Order: sequence, then structure tokens, then C-alpha cells
Amino acid sequence: PFETIKKWILTMDEKNLNEELVQRFAELSPSEDEVAKMKEEMTNKKYTAEDAEVFGPAEKFWWTLHDIPAVQNRLLLWRFKMGFDELLDDQQQKVNILIDAHSQIAESSKLKTILKVVLAVGNYLNAANKNGEANGVRLEVLLKLEGTKGNEGGYSLLMYIYELICEKYPDSENIQDDFTMLAEAAKQDIEALQGEIEKIRDEVKEMVQNMEGLKKQYAEAAKAVAGDDGVKDKFVDVMDEFVREAQTKATELENCFTKSIKNIIDLAISFGEKKTVTVEEFFQIWIDFLTSWGKARTAIRKRMAEEKKKQKLAEKKAKLKAKLEKRQSKQVVTQKGIIKSKKDVRDSKRRMTLVANLVRKNVQQKKEKLS
Repeated sequence: PFETIKKWILTMDEKNLNEELVQRFAELSPSEDEVAKMKEEMTNKKYTAEDAEVFGPAEKFWWTLHDIPAVQNRLLLWRFKMGFDELLDDQQQKVNILIDAHSQIAESSKLKTILKVVLAVGNYLNAANKNGEANGVRLEVLLKLEGTKGNEGGYSLLMYIYELICEKYPDSENIQDDFTMLAEAAKQDIEALQGEIEKIRDEVKEMVQNMEGLKKQYAEAAKAVAGDDGVKDKFVDVMDEFVREAQTKATELENCFTKSIKNIIDLAISFGEKKTVTVEEFFQIWIDFLTSWGKARTAIRKRMAEEKKKQKLAEKKAKLKAKLEKRQSKQVVTQKGIIKSKKDVRDSKRRMTLVANLVRKNVQQKKEKLS
């Protein structure tokens, strides 16, 4: 089995050796000093390769790998290669979150509409002074809208702007739908992210230097390292290609991060923020604004519901009043005899029936006397 493992190591076989196994073999394999001491011990005790066959598992494993130059260092570099893409992708995803959040703020048509309304309202309210000629909205203004109250208790300037948006530009009311990446971006620790990206850059530089030393060792070996079956060692070829890719990818990641931070800060400055503003502070401003916008929405909808309730109650009272007035009017007319009530009609019918019966009875009596 050890010879098979050696073959996999020589051929850089990533189908049979995963990152976890390579890391474990690196921990179990001998360092260069340990290989030197082993060779010295073998010479002093006049051990041969045949003697090594009866060594314990650990010693036998060492002996199997002893003729691979710097095997432990080699395995550690291989492990770094196997985990590099995942390491890079983890940080790239975080950078992409920043990029997406920046794009959503910079390109939101709903935000532009809201800012235009805020600017128009602000210029109208400040028409009597120089502030009434502003051509843009500073972020600090957005944070003051909720706290700017009117004479009517609880009604803020932000609520007024929200109602204007709903009335004039209803498609822009749900602005939070444009900022789906903002909350995630606000959670990013920029300093820690920068540290991780710089760590990747430094590890790649260290790997390049390490590879230069290893390549010299392999060149000095005078021939390619091979097992008894003549297996060609692919380490240098595979790692040379990886080194070039890793350098390119690490540089691209660092440049991407640097550019994303610059774009975010430039956007913040365009909103009137100082150059010293941090990415976290900039994103938090928008988080706070969206929170205030949500509160304004809730307050306005509550007011609308209350007004609708009052309107329904007023309509109900009006119908009841009309009904009562109609009933009272009917009673007055009835009392004046203009129209008769059902009782009067019934009494009248009874009187007419009684009179008719009396008349009929008198007529009958007269007929009887004459006869």
C-alpha cells in the first residue's frame, strides 16, 4: 500500500488523494532533517532496502517516501493547491456582496425618484434662504426626515414624503426591493476581509519562493524522481502551472477588493460624506434610512386604516340620521292628517263597516214596516 501511496504522490493523483488525506500524509511524512537522520542510521547499522521491509508501519512509510525530495514540504504545497480555489472563492463571494450592494445603491431608479422628491420638498421649505437652491441631497438630510415633525403630533416630514411617493410615484414606494444585498453588505467586516485577502496574497508569494527552492533541489537530483516501476514525477509541471494561476487569481482578487472599496467611498463622497467615512458607516446610513422608511409606511397605513374606519362610522351615522329624519317627517305628516297611519286606516275601515251595517239595518226595518 505504501508504494501505491508513493505513486499517487508522484503523479499528483487527486482522484485517489483528497485534501484531507494529503494533509494527513504531510503530518506523517518525514522532514528533510528526519530523512537525513534516517539515512545516517541506515548506514551506521548497515541496513538495506530488504531490511526496511520488516520495519514497523511508521518507519516503513518514511523509508518508502525518503527518496522524494522534500516530501513533507511538497505535500504541504500540494494541500495548499487543493484548497486554494475554495479559499479564494470564500473571499471573492464577500467582495461580490460589496460590489452588488454598491451597484444597487448607485443604480436604483426608485432611490433616484425618492431623492428628487426629497430635494424638491427641501428646496420648497427652504425657499426663503440659500438652502432652497440645493442641487443634491446629503445623506445626513435623509436621517433627519423622520425626526422633523409637523404641528400635528406624530406626523413627520418623512411620512409626508412617503405619501407623496405613494400618490405620484407608487412604483418607487417599495424601495427596499432594490436593496436586497444591503443588509448582507453591512455585516461585512472590511478590515478582516482585507486581512484575509492580503493573507492569500502573502501565502502565494511564500509558495512561489518555496517552489523556487524545491525546483533547485529537483534539478540537483540529476534525474526525475521515479519509483521502481519508472513512474514519472509530475510535481514540478503541475505546480508550475498552479503557481501562475494562483498569482493571477490572487492579484485579481486584491485588485477587485481595492476597486470595490474605492467605488463605495467615492459614492459616499458624492452624497456629501467626508473622505474619512468607512464602508460600514456608509452602508449603515442606508440601513437606518430603510428602517425609517418602513416605519413611515407603517404609520401612514395605520393612519389610513383609522381614517377609513372613521369614514365608515361617519357614513353609518349619516345613514342612521337620514333614516331617523325620514321617520320623524312621516310622523309629522301623519299627525297633520296629510297621510294616515296604518292604525288610522284600520279605524277608518271599521267605522265605515259599522256605518254600512247600520244603514243596511235601517233599510231592512223600513222595508218590513211597509210590507
